[in-house]
Amino acid sequence: MTTQNAATFPAAAAWPSPSELTITWGDGHVSSYRMTYLRQHCPCADCRAEKARPGGPDLLDRKSTRLNSSH
Repeated sequence: MTTQNAATFPAAAAWPSPSELTITWGDGHVSSYRMTYLRQHCPCADCRAEKARPGGPDLLDRKSTRLNSSH
């Protein structure tokens, strides 16, 4: 069994703009991610289907994008 370090878990998350997610980690480090990056790299079935649909994905549609969990 692996011991999890609190630094590897998000302490807070915020949307400073409609196209950017900012995560503050347990150790105080802050990471910012563009919506396009998150959608392009998300392994979930919904995002894979969105990327494969004709016309391509709407990578900036925050209304259809939600943070469920970390992978």
